Amino acid sequence: MSSLKHTRLWIPELPMHKVLKKIAEELPDKHAIIHPIKMTYKELWTNVDKFAAALTDIGVRKGEKVLLVERNTPEFVIAFHGIAEIGSTIVPINPAYKAWELTYHINDSEAETVVVRGECYPNLKEALSKTPNVKRVIIIGEKKPEDVPENIQTYLFQDLIKKYPPNPPEVDIKPKEDIAILFYSSGTTGLPKGAMHTYYSQTAAFMICSCFWDPSPEDVFIFFLPFFNIYGITCQLNVCLWNGSSMVLLSEFHLEEFCKLIEQYKVTCVPVVPPVLIALTNRPDLFKKYDLTSLSLVCYGAAPTPLAVVEKFKELLKKNIPIINWSGLTECSPFTSNPFYKIKNESAGIPAANTEAKVIDLETNEILPPGKVGEIILRGPQQTSGYWKKPEKNKELFIEIDGKRWVRTGDVGYIDEEGYVYFVDRVKEIVKFKGYSIAPAELEALLMENPMVADAAVIGKPDPFAGEIPKAFIILKPNIPKTKETAEKIMSFVKEKVADYKQIREIEFVDNIPRTAS
Repeated sequence: MSSLKHTRLWIPELPMHKVLKKIAEELPDKHAIIHPIKMTYKELWTNVDKFAAALTDIGVRKGEKVLLVERNTPEFVIAFHGIAEIGSTIVPINPAYKAWELTYHINDSEAETVVVRGECYPNLKEALSKTPNVKRVIIIGEKKPEDVPENIQTYLFQDLIKKYPPNPPEVDIKPKEDIAILFYSSGTTGLPKGAMHTYYSQTAAFMICSCFWDPSPEDVFIFFLPFFNIYGITCQLNVCLWNGSSMVLLSEFHLEEFCKLIEQYKVTCVPVVPPVLIALTNRPDLFKKYDLTSLSLVCYGAAPTPLAVVEKFKELLKKNIPIINWSGLTECSPFTSNPFYKIKNESAGIPAANTEAKVIDLETNEILPPGKVGEIILRGPQQTSGYWKKPEKNKELFIEIDGKRWVRTGDVGYIDEEGYVYFVDRVKEIVKFKGYSIAPAELEALLMENPMVADAAVIGKPDPFAGEIPKAFIILKPNIPKTKETAEKIMSFVKEKVADYKQIREIEFVDNIPRTAS
C-alpha cells in the first residue's frame, strides 16, 4: 500500500514579512483583527512599519536579539513583525515568567532590547540587575515605570508608534541564513535552549501549516493559545495573516468567554489543546447557552486526545466537523497532520507538505519498516538550523543518514503502511502539562537552591486532565522534618520563581534517588 502525502509546495526564498505583506496589499480594508479592537490589514502593516522605523532610530540593528514579553494582543503582532522587518532576531518569552526565568533567557539569548507588557515589568526590573547586556526597554502600557536603571533607555510602545512615519529602511536579509526567531525549547533534556529559525524556515512553516487549515479570507480564527511559542506564531498568527483571515485575540483564557466570542464573531476555525476539548465536553450547558455552530474546523495538538472526547464534542455541537490532530515540536513545526479526506484520530497524521518522517531503531539507528517501533525522525524546510550557542546539544538533536540531516524528535512511535505517524512513548524526560513542555532539569536546578533540599529529581506523573503534572522526589538536609508543612514551603519557594504552569504539584520525600551514569 502506498503512503498518503500532503501537497508539495513551492516556497519562495523570501523573509516572512515580505510574503505576508503581499496579502495585505490585496486586502487592505479587510479586518486582520476584530477583537479586542478592530484593525484592518492596511492599518496593521502601517503600524508594523512605524515600529520598525522606531526600532532602527533608537539603535536596534540587524541580528540583534529582542526579547518580546507580551500576551496575545495587537501589540504583540505589531512588535513581532516590526522586529522581523529590520532583520533583528525575535525572542518571544512567556509573560508569566518570573525574574529567575527572565534572567536566564536574557543572558542566554544575549538580548539587548526588551519589549515588555507594563504589568510584567516588576519581574523584569528584578532581572535587570543581573542582565548587563540590556540597553533598552520598551513598555507596552500607559506610562513608563519610574524605577528603570539610569543606564537603560526607556520608551513607551504607543509613543514610538505615534512618533515615527511608516518608512523603515530596507534591510538586506538573507532568508536561509539570518535568524528570525529564537524559540526556547527544553528539547529532549536539560535547561531551555534557543532553537534558531531562519526567515525562510518560518515562511516555509506557515505556508506548510496552511495546508492543514485550508483557510480563506472568509474565515475567522480565535487565538487563545499563546503567541510566544511556535504553535502560536507559526500555526496561528502567521497562518491567519497569510490567508487574509480575521482573528479574535484572547490574552487570557476563560471557557465561557471563549464560547461567547465564538458566537459573537461567528468563529469558524479554532486551534486548541486537549484540556480545552475535555473542559468543553464537561460543560454541555455551554453548547445550549451559546451558538457554536459557526465552527467548521477544530485543530488540536501538543498531546493526544481520547477518541471519546472528540466524538462527544461533535455530539454536543450537533455538527459533524473535522477535528484534526496534528503534531509539531519547537525544533520543527508543524511536521504531521491528519488530512481532511482520511482522518485517523488515534494518529498524529501523515507528514506535512515538503516534510519526511522515518523511524529508526533505538539502539542501532537503522531505518525501520512500517509498523516497527523506534524513534521518529524528520526533516523539512521548516526545521531549526540548530540550538543557539549549544554545539554539543546539536549533536544530540541531529542525525545524518545518507548525507541528509534529520531532527531527532525524542518521541517513540511507528509509521503505518499508509504513512500515518503514531506516538507510543517518549525518549524525552520532558513533562507535558496541559500541552506545555516543562524541563525537569530546570525545576531540579531551582529546587537545589532551596536551603532545605539536599537532592531532587522531577518526573511527570500521569494526570487525567493535565496529561502530566510535575512531581518532585526530594532528599531533605539533616534535621529537616518530612512534613506537609515542609512540602508546602518548598512548593511556595518554586512558585515564587517560575511561571504557574511549571509549579511542582506534588512532593514525595525519599532517602535516596537512583542515578544513571549519565
